[in-house]
This record gives sequence, structure tokens and C-alpha cells, in this order.
Amino acid sequence: MAWAYRPFDGTDAAVAETGEMEIEFGPAGYLRTGSQSWLVAPAAIANLGVASGWELVLEGKQLWRLGSATPSPPTDSSRFVITDSAFSVKYVLVDGILQGRDRPGLACEVGALLPALHEEGGFGAAAALILSSGLGPVVSHLNLQAIFSRTHEPGGFLGLIVEGPQRWPVRPVLELAGELERGGTGTLSALAGFIWTVSPSLALDGAIRVGRQDEALEGHTSLVELRVGLTWSFPVFQHHATEP
Repeated sequence: MAWAYRPFDGTDAAVAETGEMEIEFGPAGYLRTGSQSWLVAPAAIANLGVASGWELVLEGKQLWRLGSATPSPPTDSSRFVITDSAFSVKYVLVDGILQGRDRPGLACEVGALLPALHEEGGFGAAAALILSSGLGPVVSHLNLQAIFSRTHEPGGFLGLIVEGPQRWPVRPVLELAGELERGGTGTLSALAGFIWTVSPSLALDGAIRVGRQDEALEGHTSLVELRVGLTWSFPVFQHHATEP
């Protein structure tokens, strides 16, 4: 998955305010796939509001190998990899519940998947539609994404995020997600956690994600991930509204 909204794999149909930078930062996390363990340190996403309804997004994360439960070394002996790097543009097509309207909102996001350090593949591309809607106090975000992977295979991502009432200082969150690439490679996962709104410019989050990965030649492996981080927003340039 190329773009995210902490602590999820998917995102919502909103962008940063014009002139505002949002930093989504995970100083440390833990990922275990099969017998292999990794320290995720750090994971970062920078969102810059460049115009009304428009946002630029740059992201990536670094994985540090912690070791394997099996005596045989992994095929790739690199101690660390920089992965999930991407640059994208996001635009709000229809103002909705996240913009204060009493209706669903729709956004699109397109961009480039950047080559990963110490991993196979080169550049890729992705395009997504994001629908955010409300049912009473509960807000949900549906993500549908088409992917041309870094190994130049077509694929897709489908995810559903559900958040507790926005008025709660600490709200529970849930995400169900699936990603599939031609050739049989895929991931199914579920995430449960919380978002704590400390102030209008700062939120803390934590979550656990579990699932399974399927590889065409290796069968399936279990997946467990712990995510802890924050989202901090601050102005970087002055926006002057134009008079009608």
C-alpha cells in the first residue's frame, strides 16, 4: 500500500489545510512475518497542503532486521531496508463529512512508488479513490486502489477504516485490508487500535495489526505488527484567500 493515515494502511478523504504541514511519525514499531522479525524505525509521512483541496505526500519507512527464529539465514542478508517509499498528489473531489458537510466525501490520490533500498524492483505507480462517510457518530473510510508494483506487476488494494466518535478524546479504530498482486502475492490483515487527540495540532496513536501474507512459491506466512506514533501539524507558509 502506498499511502496511509496513522495508524492505518489506508487513508481518508481529507487533505492538510493550505500552507499547513502534517507530519505522521512512527519512531519505532515491530513487524514479524513468519520467522523473521523487524524493528520499524522510523516510519514517516509528510503531508503539505499546497492549495485548497490539494495535498502533496512523501512517505517511507526503514526496517531493521532483528533476526530469525530459524537457523538458516534469509536469502536477503541486508540488515536494513528502506521500503514503502512514495510521492503522491491528493485532491478532494467532493467536500463531505470531513469538511463539515452532511454528506459523504470523495478524494483521489495518484503517485509514484519509489524504488526500495536493498529490495527488488524499481519504480511503480498507484491511483486510489477514497470515500469517507458517517453513520451516526461513527466515521468510515473506504479505499480502492489500483497498483502497478515496483516489480512491474498489476495489483490492487481494498481497505475499510472505521473510527469511533470524533468528539471522544480517545477513539477506538479498526481497519480491514487486503492487497493482491498478479502472481499470487497478497496480504490480508486486520488492525485495531486508538487515536488520542491531545490538541488540534497533535494526535497520538497505537495499534496492533495481524494477518497473513501469501507468496506464490512459499505459501502463506503469519503477520504481526505493532504501531505507535503521532501526527503533528503546523503552518509552513501564509495562505491569503482571494477576494471573490
